[in-house]
Amino acid sequence: MEDSSYYDLIKLKTPDGEIAAKELGKKKNQKKEITYKKGKMSIVYSNIPFFYWESLPDFKQAYGTLDRIPELDTYLWKNETEREPSGRKKALQEAGGMVNDAYCTIRSSESSKGSKKGDIINQAFPVGEELDTSRTKAEDGLVHVIGDEIFYSGKNGNQLKEELVSRWGESVNVVPGGSGTMTQPVLSVKITDEAGNSIDYFRKGQAVTVTLNLKAVPVPTPQTPVYQEEGNYSEGSYSGAGSTGGGYSGGGSSAETEPFADFGGTGGDSNGGSPGDTVFSDGEFFVE
Repeated sequence: MEDSSYYDLIKLKTPDGEIAAKELGKKKNQKKEITYKKGKMSIVYSNIPFFYWESLPDFKQAYGTLDRIPELDTYLWKNETEREPSGRKKALQEAGGMVNDAYCTIRSSESSKGSKKGDIINQAFPVGEELDTSRTKAEDGLVHVIGDEIFYSGKNGNQLKEELVSRWGESVNVVPGGSGTMTQPVLSVKITDEAGNSIDYFRKGQAVTVTLNLKAVPVPTPQTPVYQEEGNYSEGSYSGAGSTGGGYSGGGSSAETEPFADFGGTGGDSNGGSPGDTVFSDGEFFVE
């Protein structure tokens, strides 16, 4: 905050030329004399329009965003104690040093919720205080607003980090969070200050950590191995490993047929059968 005197001297106009206030203030010129010549010399003082509030409003509550603050009345000094309206209005952001926009926020996209560019976040002087900007100046700006916003939708971790550091400096520490890698898309972000507090925006030069929630790297699904029993498969038949022939044939019996007993078939029947009969081993016979 800086105090200035009423009607700061700008320069002297003399018959020999103009002498700036800065030159008059130099040590080597402080003992020099200037002879005043009536009608040929003039003194130029500062009397540019300024803002004046008998009682400062709460800018954040009253307006919310910088673009909602209407053009304000400006004043001029009528004499050493009296102000008068200049008849001109001026936007706050058009007056030098009145707005500090050195703040940044990060969000997904332009349509996402949260702090936005232009949001009023603070003011240099308390609500209700009298302020004359011709005499009292806020070196850090009267109204503080978010002047920049960075979107992360469609960017991977490396791209967002490069943009943040290039625009806001090395004080912004960008780190991956979770199991994702910096080559993966950014899903969300978290900004924290040095104390670990979560914040919506940060100031130029402020040490902050931006933790990125990144999409996880896809893990291939393991394939279940298929085991096939050794052997030959065909419709109606199977020959397994170690099979010794025969095996299975569709519709047939797996039991072997006992061999016929050959009793000659033309001789007598030792079992009582007639000549020419074929006799089975179990005593049964078939007559031709």
